[in-house]
Amino acid sequence: MGGDFLSRSFPFLRGLRPVQKVLLFLAIFFSLLWLSQRSPRRFVPSKCPDRFAVFRRVVGSDLLDKFHDYNTCVYARTFKASPEELWKQLIPVMDQCRKDLLLTDGSLEAFRSEDEIKYHILPNEGSENGGCTVLTVGIGKDVKTEMGIRKRLRDIQWRCSFHGADPNAQKNQEIFKGLGTFYNVVVGNGTRMAPKQSKLSAFLCFFRPSLYPYPIESSKLGYKTKNAPQVELVDFFRKHVHSSPIVDQLLLTSELGMASYFMEGSPLDEEGIEICQVNIDFHGSIDRRLFAKIVRRILREHRWVLFKPLISEHVRFFMLNIQSPTCAERYIVDKF
Repeated sequence: MGGDFLSRSFPFLRGLRPVQKVLLFLAIFFSLLWLSQRSPRRFVPSKCPDRFAVFRRVVGSDLLDKFHDYNTCVYARTFKASPEELWKQLIPVMDQCRKDLLLTDGSLEAFRSEDEIKYHILPNEGSENGGCTVLTVGIGKDVKTEMGIRKRLRDIQWRCSFHGADPNAQKNQEIFKGLGTFYNVVVGNGTRMAPKQSKLSAFLCFFRPSLYPYPIESSKLGYKTKNAPQVELVDFFRKHVHSSPIVDQLLLTSELGMASYFMEGSPLDEEGIEICQVNIDFHGSIDRRLFAKIVRRILREHRWVLFKPLISEHVRFFMLNIQSPTCAERYIVDKF
């Protein structure tokens, strides 16, 4: 009976054998499944539907939809781009999508350091101050940004704890102690004794064994190679930055592999740590294929909105959390 109905509804099926009909059905099924996996809106925080509903109530449906539409716009316009093409197209596409959707970034205050500009959104007055944390991973003998952020926070009567990690204690410990707590470690994606490369005129690099299994030749690149303790990022939060599960600002200089911490289901999720704002600086040799995969996943998951891109020898973004209700109350409501 079912077969007769299908044959009447779809006459082209009449000439097919049962096996052919099954194969056709499977082909259609897997095609639809593949399309659903490629959809830029497939990642909604389904693991926490109540939390997502709270976030929508906090910021309003219009603004949340605008954030999602922005991510979808960038994703759709770069969907067919090769890794090399995406590398070149991403900044102009992001700028155009932001203009098309009237998504402003005027709430991002700029703070200039020695060699770059970083950004911070000040918290809303009256938003719950249950502990405020600013963490720098990779101080690089430069705390101008952190000092600027602290001054602006004090202007609005917010007191935040500052934490800074760097494997090179020389000068970094001295200049950071006036801000907060200094940790002489490499913060990375594993806990071990890791090779540390301290360039005489710059600062650190972070290394994974899978990417950099051997010490860099100092005679060629001007690095001094030492061993420094490396602490995994979540372990670092657990042992040292445990005053609050909310990190208001993370200033992170790292290699590209650390991007996995900002994806759905990361160790940060498992630990219940929420990061509201991130100034991220990926440096070293950037694998453009991996970079393209990371950017596309960020756009699909709708956990972050990316602002202020810089893609050259370094890759820099300002990232804003658009899933956390607490972050929204502090840094999104009435800001966009």
